[in-house]
Amino acid sequence: MLLKRGLLILILILLISTVSALEVRLSEPENNTTITTNSIQFQCKSFQTGSEILTNLTLYIFPENAPTWHSSTKTATDDTLIEFQANIPINGIYSWNCLAKNSNNEEFFAS
Repeated sequence: MLLKRGLLILILILLISTVSALEVRLSEPENNTTITTNSIQFQCKSFQTGSEILTNLTLYIFPENAPTWHSSTKTATDDTLIEFQANIPINGIYSWNCLAKNSNNEEFFAS
């Protein structure tokens, strides 16, 4: 009984380790950065595990207390730093994030 349980756990570990996942990292600008120009360079990177292929990254910029947002999409490959240039008003507080998409149409934002 103990041997069967051990084999089952081993099989589950192997299956879980082969599951595909995307990880997204935001590089620039850092949190709580004060910007003095309206032309800002954003950088993000995504890593794909499993058999799927990373297809693109989309930058989203969300102004605080406003329903509008800005987005831009670029083709991406695994482990490549993607740079986006955006022009936004200087006065304001903004949040930003990158959404990665793979060949299986899975999408993930950075945490």
